[in-house]
Amino acid sequence: MTYNKYNTAIKTSVALNIHNQILPASFIDSLPPSTISGWRNLNTEQFVGYQFANQIESNLDDVHVMFDERLKLFKNSFFAFARLYLTILDSIGKNDFQKMIRKNKYVFVDLIDNLSKAFDNKQIEKSICKFLRITPKMFKSWKSYRKYQCSESLSNICFKRLPQQISKLEIKKLKEYLANGKYPFWSVGTIWAQAIRDKAISMSSSTWYRYAKKLGLMEVRKLAKKCRKRGSVKAKKVNEIWHMDVSYFITSNNVKLYVYSVLDNLSRKLVDLSYSSVLSAELRTASLRRAIYNEFDVNIKDQEIDLIVDGGSENNNSTVHEFIRKCKVNINKKIALKDVRYSNSMIEANFKIMKQAYFRYQPIHSRDFGKHLTHFKYDYNYVRPHHAHTLYTPSEISNNQSLLDVKPILEKVNHERLEANRNFCCKIDL
Repeated sequence: MTYNKYNTAIKTSVALNIHNQILPASFIDSLPPSTISGWRNLNTEQFVGYQFANQIESNLDDVHVMFDERLKLFKNSFFAFARLYLTILDSIGKNDFQKMIRKNKYVFVDLIDNLSKAFDNKQIEKSICKFLRITPKMFKSWKSYRKYQCSESLSNICFKRLPQQISKLEIKKLKEYLANGKYPFWSVGTIWAQAIRDKAISMSSSTWYRYAKKLGLMEVRKLAKKCRKRGSVKAKKVNEIWHMDVSYFITSNNVKLYVYSVLDNLSRKLVDLSYSSVLSAELRTASLRRAIYNEFDVNIKDQEIDLIVDGGSENNNSTVHEFIRKCKVNINKKIALKDVRYSNSMIEANFKIMKQAYFRYQPIHSRDFGKHLTHFKYDYNYVRPHHAHTLYTPSEISNNQSLLDVKPILEKVNHERLEANRNFCCKIDL
């Protein structure tokens, strides 16, 4: 006598008692009653892993409900939505999908709200939020913001309802600083530091950047994926490590000028900066000599400095070596990426600031180059806060190294801002 062999899925559907919903009636009628009874009354203890059966079955009630014929329309809609959701995740990725939801949060708030009202069921709201990975706290905030939208606010939320947001006065200050002709060569972050120093604002740098982008007051950088360069060395004290290099600049009248620079590692101060129309070992040595005499007391013994240079002949020649040999300060010259593993990128970054921030957007004639270079050195050393020091200039750090440990203290809640926002009148345009 031959016995029929049934697929495991058939047995599972009978064991779950959902076979009537998913299997044709004619097929069910063809099953011997004893076989169906046997599947229903199997002794689970004879199977390996039977102890997990209850845990699995306790989560299968939803499956039973899902296959109820009365929910056919909802079931098809849910599966269509689920397939769409998974397709989006596969196409743009989970993180980008979450960003898209946050960017269009009010659209999702309206959608979820309408579904909840249509079915008169708050549970639907919770289920959809959970499905979209929106936390209850986040959704509640979004609903509140949606209810109190305000075109006067850059956050699109009523000032009185969210008084912690940046006030209209601070937005006005931000516009004034970024439009100020006093800082034509400064970066957006540097201007933020100056505004903090002037006590004109109390927002963080990230907030400053965000609002500057919203107002179109800064260019949004397109970050290209580049190979990460090996970083430079970090000194522990001023005048412990210097960087030395030569760059060039072509003026508006097509004259090539060479810029000789010596930079302190810790403070980022330009210890010496000069230029010439020729590239020579003598001028390179003269620049280094001025830097040594300006920063060190050459009559005091046991003074030492590491000098990082690249492999160019202007930095590595008998004239430079002879000066180093006779100098009263012990100079340890090291060629980047040869004698040491790190690069000379710190001084290269300084040249980049000089060319792209100060010299790029204006025609500079050779006869005026000295004036522009002097302005750059003074502004960079004494006026412009350096991003590496948050609020302080290279000169301030050079004179007082302890300022490195001082961080800007921003009030978590600015009382003037709170007061202004709570009393803000939408009819008044500042």
